[in-house]
Amino acid sequence: MFAPPKAEVEKEVRTHRSGWVDNLGQRFGQAVTMEFTMFFQFFFLDVLAMLILGMGLAKAQVFSATRSVRFYGTFASAGFALGIPLHYWAASGFDTSGFFNYIASTADGGRLAVALGYTGIVMLVCKAGAGLLTRPLAAVGRTELSNYLLTSILCTLFFNGYGLGNFGQLERHQLYYVVLAVWAVNLTVGPIWLRYFQYGPAEWAWRSLTYWERQSMRRAAIMESSS
Repeated sequence: MFAPPKAEVEKEVRTHRSGWVDNLGQRFGQAVTMEFTMFFQFFFLDVLAMLILGMGLAKAQVFSATRSVRFYGTFASAGFALGIPLHYWAASGFDTSGFFNYIASTADGGRLAVALGYTGIVMLVCKAGAGLLTRPLAAVGRTELSNYLLTSILCTLFFNGYGLGNFGQLERHQLYYVVLAVWAVNLTVGPIWLRYFQYGPAEWAWRSLTYWERQSMRRAAIMESSS
């Protein structure tokens, strides 16, 4: 797992750069391993802990932007001051076996600290009333499942062979350009979509299945029914 043969690595790269059917066969096995084995062994408690932490911060009114500027400034400064060095440590030794042996212990703490730092920044922006920034972010939040799926579609088309075939072609720093491009799409599409629709397409489907009743989608239809 940590040191696969060169031929196996080359085969995986070729598969990613090939068609959809070949990728389906490879990704199926990887998805099954990740979702039904590794998730319960390594990730379930991690996700649960982050959810509980988020619920606690919400209950403490941290996400309501009602705390002082000093509080959020300290939140952001402390988070980044702790998280960035820890992430730099993890990134500087980006070796798979090394990561699992010792680097991951710093990556988890750094991930949490940086998340708290971003929380402080976002809350400061909200307190400043910068609607030009907060409205697109709010739209992404209201269509989070649709944006998650859209991100997967965009990235698989960008990297795999049935799209642009860039798998294994980029340096690590170049991946940030992909991140920025995807975020630009999300922040643009989300607000435009919500001008005309009440939910994202995935959120609409999920709500309809939850209530076992077709939900009103278009804003005009909702306004007419309420009047």
